[in-house]
Amino acid sequence: MAEFVKKEKASKPLILEINEAKEETVAAVNDIIRRHRLPVYFMEGIIADIYRQVAAGAQRELSAAKEQAARSADDVNKDNE
Repeated sequence: MAEFVKKEKASKPLILEINEAKEETVAAVNDIIRRHRLPVYFMEGIIADIYRQVAAGAQRELSAAKEQAARSADDVNKDNE
């Protein structure tokens, strides 16, 4: 009986993932502009609002990561006492 081995997806370098995400985002924005027949200057306010939301999310992630790192450091220090 043949065994099936699940192959893991090879991970891409982060720079390639970032570039791909950027290209997909630009394509999505262009598609929205085309489908809704919006002048590009109308998108400025929409994109500015989206940017504010993304920036706020990034700040929350950074704060959570700092808190987690501090807790981990405290745990290591307690273990070394």
